[in-house]
Amino acid sequence: MRIKTAGMLLGLALLCTGCGQSIGEPNLNRHPAIDKSLYEPSDVNPAVVQASNDFGLALFEELYQVKPDQNLFLSPISVSTALALLSQGANGQTREELVTTLKLGGMTKEEIAAGYRSLLGLLGQSRKDGGVLRIANSLWLREGKAFDDGFLTSGQINYGAELERVDFAQSRTLDAMNAWVAKSTEGHIPKMVEELDAEAAMYVLNAVYFSGAWTDPFQPGITQEGSFYTDETKSIRTSFMKRGGMFEYAEQEGFDMIRLTYGQEGDAYMAILLPERKPGAMERLVRKLASKPELLTEAIGERRGSIELPKVKLSYEANLEEPLIRLGLQEAFSPGNADFSGVAPEPPNLYISKVKHKSTLEMNEEGTIASAATEVEMLAGAAPPDNPFRMVVDRPFVTAIVDRATGCLLFAGIVNDPEAD
Repeated sequence: MRIKTAGMLLGLALLCTGCGQSIGEPNLNRHPAIDKSLYEPSDVNPAVVQASNDFGLALFEELYQVKPDQNLFLSPISVSTALALLSQGANGQTREELVTTLKLGGMTKEEIAAGYRSLLGLLGQSRKDGGVLRIANSLWLREGKAFDDGFLTSGQINYGAELERVDFAQSRTLDAMNAWVAKSTEGHIPKMVEELDAEAAMYVLNAVYFSGAWTDPFQPGITQEGSFYTDETKSIRTSFMKRGGMFEYAEQEGFDMIRLTYGQEGDAYMAILLPERKPGAMERLVRKLASKPELLTEAIGERRGSIELPKVKLSYEANLEEPLIRLGLQEAFSPGNADFSGVAPEPPNLYISKVKHKSTLEMNEEGTIASAATEVEMLAGAAPPDNPFRMVVDRPFVTAIVDRATGCLLFAGIVNDPEAD
């Protein structure tokens, strides 16, 4: 199966509370690149990975509570990267709230920057099986506005951010920003930015694109139509893919979990978590993930069985200001109190006006046939062949895509309707 996902964060639209003065533009490379060949898994700071996962699932829970009956698809690494980049220019209480919300409390700016540099460098390395994981950042800066050289340099060196000096009052700027997003997501998000504020000081764009093939593909010839129950009383007809074999599988309290690996070496996997058939089961599962993110990454045993999984095509969009405020990020949104003096000289004061996230998910049977991953093969605990499981994903479920080498949570979602594109 070929799965394509694209996650996008726009936001961090920074506005001024006064008029900025023009100074010279720093002499920086507009299109930098982190040297991805420099990094090994041992170079990644596990505290940064854990923080991104913890923050992402806390935000995931907040978004679920707002619209529990709708599809949800979030890229934790996308949102955490964009906010971590911005934290490099935050000071005082604003910085304290940012790093606390991001679960990075106690880390210095230098430690955070170094942590993301190695993590993004490793995640961006070429996949041996031809799979693609791309994380891109860009800073769109208002022409004539003064910015701190140290902030821009850190953005380039540690986050691989591209720099663009633009006039936000010109329609071509909107076109250029959407073209950047479309290119970074292979056309899966053709229009991210709806309109620009001509007085904005800066826009931060982050794009995450993943494309991979199952280690063991589903066979199209046995895909069959079946009922997917969107709630206790309603169902829709949709296509279910089917496959049997040995899987990473666990029966946990309140849910079952299976992991389906990608590529010849299984360097990424999709976790499917199916709540039990009881009222409130999904809410309890989401709460459990937010309190124990390691459920998605800790080792589980192999077991023989079968999986019946609906084909999925969905898109998701959300404004993140209110959820982030509920998580504790408050001062950054205040025109009078935000302290981003490390981004640009003050006055005028800068504050975050908008944080928008958009993502897509597609699944079908396509894929390449390859041997099982080494990591999977080494797992213990296979069940006896006379006790196979059967997992029929015919009701709302949680899905997550995880990079195995780092344990980084790339995407997390809830599928309430597999065809609500």
